[in-house]
Amino acid sequence: MPELPKHIQLLDASRNALKPLFRIFLRSGISYKDFTEVAKSLFVEISTNEYGLRGRKTNISRVAIMTGLTRKEVKKIRDDGWEKMREDKISSKLSPASAVLHFWHSDPHYLDENGKPIVLAYDSGDPCFLTLAKSYGGDVPSGALFKELIRADAIESEGNQFYPVKRHFVAVDMDNSLMVALESGLARHLSTMDFNSRPDHISGFGRIDRFVWATIPKKKLSQSYKTLRNRVERFVEDIDSELAKVEIGDSLTADRHSKTIGIGCYYFEDDNDQK
Repeated sequence: MPELPKHIQLLDASRNALKPLFRIFLRSGISYKDFTEVAKSLFVEISTNEYGLRGRKTNISRVAIMTGLTRKEVKKIRDDGWEKMREDKISSKLSPASAVLHFWHSDPHYLDENGKPIVLAYDSGDPCFLTLAKSYGGDVPSGALFKELIRADAIESEGNQFYPVKRHFVAVDMDNSLMVALESGLARHLSTMDFNSRPDHISGFGRIDRFVWATIPKKKLSQSYKTLRNRVERFVEDIDSELAKVEIGDSLTADRHSKTIGIGCYYFEDDNDQK
């Protein structure tokens, strides 16, 4: 079989690299539409800011050629910016489960005289959960929506009737440490990979990017983990001490003459069942 083109190899590698991130998305109620909005905004933002000539922003036609979006889409995204797109998403581009919860809290047909969501039977009365799901759940079966909302603890029962306890659908509650890990860990690791792979990269001046692995018997996993954890903790403490010697103190502030640097460490276990 002939070797695949480089861009296809990159797509294959990226697909595997993104699997953990997409698991996080699905657990957190982020839909395909959510991701495509983020992807569009980043394609336009980066191609606009980093591929212009003589310090100017890239023109709309070239951005359209590079990204595969229409000129109309590019102009709208550039005019709106991510902040506007994000606000529009909050109000309109909802997943089926999120839409059901949103309109259970906002559609007057499903509110009491105090503006609170009313208790609904599943399939009897007017209104009921089935009418709500059919109105706002798109083409997703009402039964499947109901089960997913129950599973995510988004609705609770009161006899044979149900009421929402969440305004937004999140399949699994997110820990704030996840956002820190994505922004401080994953983003910085990917920026290192980006830097080292640039065409204008000078040989011998790449950023540090090293990792090692081994296949070991499961019975030795626990002890290996403890050993690695202890060594990594000592290493990180040593690095922290070294950086503290040259770190900007209270009397100085970060400016264009300074730059944040660091080392990141992580332990991983490949799960063959999830590849």
